[in-house]
Amino acid sequence: MGNNITNRENYSSEGIGFNHERLNPAHYISILMLGFSTLVTQLILLRKFMAVFYGNELVLGIILATWMLLTGLGGWLGKFYKGGKTINRHLPNYLLILGILPVITVFSLYFVKGNYFHTGEMVDLTQVIVISLILLAPFCVISGSYFTLVTGAISDYYRANMISRAYSIEAQGSIVGGVLFNAVLVYILPEIWILVIIFILNGCAAVFLLIKENRYMHALLFVLALPVFSIPVLKFDLDTYFLKLIYPNQDIKLYKDTPYGRLVITERGDQVNFYENNVLLFNDANIKKDEENIHYALSQVKEPQNVLLISGGISGGLQEVLKYSSVKHIDYLEINPWVIKLGRRITKLPDNSKIDVVTRDPRIFLRKTNKKYDAALINIPEPKTAQLNRYYTLEFFQSLKEKLTEKAVVSSSLPSTANYISKEARKYNSVIYSTLKEEFENVLIVPGNKNYFISSDTELTLNIPRLISQKNIKTQYVNKYYLDTTSLKDRSRYIRNKLNVEAQLNRDFKPLAYYHHLQYWLSLFKSKLWIPSAIVGVGFLIMLWRMNTLNMGMFAAGLTGSALEVILLIAFQVIYGYVYQITGIIVTIFMAGIALGSWKTEFFAREISLANFRRYLFYLASLALLLPAVLLLIKSLGRFAIVIHGIFFVLTLITSTIIGVIFSLISGLQKEKIIDVAGKLYSVDLLGSALGAIMVSVFFIPLMGLWQVCFILAALNFAAFGLTYIKQDWLR
Repeated sequence: MGNNITNRENYSSEGIGFNHERLNPAHYISILMLGFSTLVTQLILLRKFMAVFYGNELVLGIILATWMLLTGLGGWLGKFYKGGKTINRHLPNYLLILGILPVITVFSLYFVKGNYFHTGEMVDLTQVIVISLILLAPFCVISGSYFTLVTGAISDYYRANMISRAYSIEAQGSIVGGVLFNAVLVYILPEIWILVIIFILNGCAAVFLLIKENRYMHALLFVLALPVFSIPVLKFDLDTYFLKLIYPNQDIKLYKDTPYGRLVITERGDQVNFYENNVLLFNDANIKKDEENIHYALSQVKEPQNVLLISGGISGGLQEVLKYSSVKHIDYLEINPWVIKLGRRITKLPDNSKIDVVTRDPRIFLRKTNKKYDAALINIPEPKTAQLNRYYTLEFFQSLKEKLTEKAVVSSSLPSTANYISKEARKYNSVIYSTLKEEFENVLIVPGNKNYFISSDTELTLNIPRLISQKNIKTQYVNKYYLDTTSLKDRSRYIRNKLNVEAQLNRDFKPLAYYHHLQYWLSLFKSKLWIPSAIVGVGFLIMLWRMNTLNMGMFAAGLTGSALEVILLIAFQVIYGYVYQITGIIVTIFMAGIALGSWKTEFFAREISLANFRRYLFYLASLALLLPAVLLLIKSLGRFAIVIHGIFFVLTLITSTIIGVIFSLISGLQKEKIIDVAGKLYSVDLLGSALGAIMVSVFFIPLMGLWQVCFILAALNFAAFGLTYIKQDWLR
């Protein structure tokens, strides 16, 4: 592998056409393992960071953007490496380091969270950015520079432009990693064990490279290093050890990585706590909250018979509903059905024939059930994520109302603002109030442990103590001895007068409540989104100014590909509600398209030419323009789950295939040294992807909606298309 190095200074990347020379196994494996280990590591670290840092889409966007920025930085730095003839000697070391770093990163993440933040404490945005930059930098920078170096090495070896081949092979490794992770490993092994498997496979690949170069002593040392690192990790239950760092002084009873996030159940004294992505969902010792969740709304119904309870049953809500003698049937649903499955092992649900426990997403359940309910009690957390927002949208309330009786009552809630309502809290409370008023004639705000929005087409009252007394319901807190009706009315009036009753509605594809809650969350830490946004924006403008036209096209394509991937994930989230698990599948399919487009470019484009580059920019712009119509069609299909999943996967494949073709075309059009093209193009692609991931998920979609974002992406690519006619600076 290392004996036929030529001088890369002697030729450029331009004009070489498609290269299909068969790579020797050492070259192929060195790139394949890069794709395999980076993809699986990315999936696991994304899940770990989401589980540790609050778990909303802003955190996901920050981690993804940080990952891509640091990897792009590594790719750019790789082109400055001066040891041209010794690159191949260092590749085995790179592989071994990339195998070790993921485990160290996970340990560091849990150590920082457990030692510097309290259990359940929300982490400031600035802290998330700093911690992610520090912890992800070693792996991402090294993996990025590895791509540039190995691409330069094999291009020298074959005296040809191997950038698109390397890009394709890396994507193939990602496909293998994604398929194994999503289809097999995640179901049978703890995630820490999967990271050890990555280390072992990388070590074996490194040994293979050393043997191919006749470096037998080094190969022997690597073989001896594998068990020294692996056995201690596999022997001890590191997952539980890591969790104990985050939940000190609590007994870890159960934990499970579910399609909705990591669920952890702990016990402290006589209290059982349920956490999802490190956020406390509920505990079984909050009687006041359970009573308010149920009785504020259910007491308004004269004789409730059929009740829909969404979340909160396992903590005590079911016992409160059963206090109404008229109740004949209760359908109890949890957003995350694993809450019920695991909760049954720790706590006891009431053994009553009236209760039907349903482990299905509430929105899907409402589409399929023919039942009618006298009350719907929604006790889910506030819309702090795009996933939770789908239970506060106009479309959800419309679907719910179809399953209600004429005088039915609906209860939903937001965090309390009884004593003070900030500007940010006012906005998202106003959005929810306006959305409910669009469907229900009366919306009553009942202040308590939270702001309870009681909605109905029949008359409602704040004299809840009288209603409880009339029904002879035995309660500890929601009664005439604890609640003062006059005070309730005053506090309710205060909140109501602060709201903007003309606020825009919260929609599935325009999640305003999520965006305003995000602003509220940031206000708790005095964080200002415009400050990091301005810094990042100025940095990107400077980089764009220094790019040639082809790299600008790659930047636009990378941004669009990443943004469309986010749009598809959010659209899937809206329809099905579980994106935590499907993310790995979507990412794998995306990498499959990258591999297909860059590997079989001649099938799609026939020749490397400016005309073909323009054509595929036009295709990408057209895809973004047509996507809203396709998503509306998908949403209308309703019950055809297999068809809907298939359309999502095909759209992902088409998008990424176009990106792969564009990358391959640009790599062959540029008149620069191979290693310079590889470093710049790889980093530009990732920089565009980083900007697309965070800007679209955090700002554009919540503020403008999916449709407008698609139109902006289309305009961006049409602009890049037009720029190729005006500015031809790559010819220099």
